[in-house]
Amino acid sequence: MSILLIGVASYSAIVSTKLFLIIYLLSFFVGIFVQLFLISWENKVLKEIPEKYLTMVSSFNWIVLSSLNPIALTIVGNFSEIYGTRITVTFSMVFVSILIMMTLIINFINQNNN
Repeated sequence: MSILLIGVASYSAIVSTKLFLIIYLLSFFVGIFVQLFLISWENKVLKEIPEKYLTMVSSFNWIVLSSLNPIALTIVGNFSEIYGTRITVTFSMVFVSILIMMTLIINFINQNNN
């Protein structure tokens, strides 16, 4: 999520490029992939974690994600400074899409094998 915030912060730089439509479509599909991942993640947590530990696991999950945000912003900020905003936003969207698609494919394979 932190990686995609760069796109919001640099909207004017993206609109002025010729790749605006491609970046727009990529960000749209990344949003869909993120939501699909979150749905599958929550379903997996609800199925696998016993009810008495569910609150603790959910809290730990959000603590870890929140603590990783500053690290992600530092990495993306340095990457953006070196390579530019457009490349950073495009790379971030492609990277996040690949990670989420891999996760969804693995979940699909696991469900079909069971």
